Amino acid sequence: FARQHIEIDTRLVSSMRDWIEGYKIGQDYDFIVLGNYAGISDWDAEQAASTAYEHAGRISVTNYDWMMPYAMVDKTKIPEEQGEWSAQLAREILDGAVPGDIPVVSNRRWAAYINPRLLERAGITLSRSSTYNAIKVK
Repeated sequence: FARQHIEIDTRLVSSMRDWIEGYKIGQDYDFIVLGNYAGISDWDAEQAASTAYEHAGRISVTNYDWMMPYAMVDKTKIPEEQGEWSAQLAREILDGAVPGDIPVVSNRRWAAYINPRLLERAGITLSRSSTYNAIKVK
């Protein structure tokens, strides 16, 4: 984000009340990045979904498919890619490659998700190209 001159204001919460407050405050920002709900001791999925729907205004994104009831857009790694890559590297190492010489690479395949209900509620329309292959969640 820093390379793109995007400032991030992080808010880690441990209660449902704080999550709701943070989501509401997030509406004053350009966009909201939702992490996971690990560490929120009293997480309530229904309350989170209703809060997201009631206050949806800014685009919200995540990289966890299980957070899609509360986010509008998601790009998630495809676990099979990591398994295939690991198997390929294991073969290379067995053939004599030095593990320290193997470069770190980024994922190349992603699953896209959209939440049409939240997008519509916020009045946000995404381009056809960004929604064409996306998995639609409710």
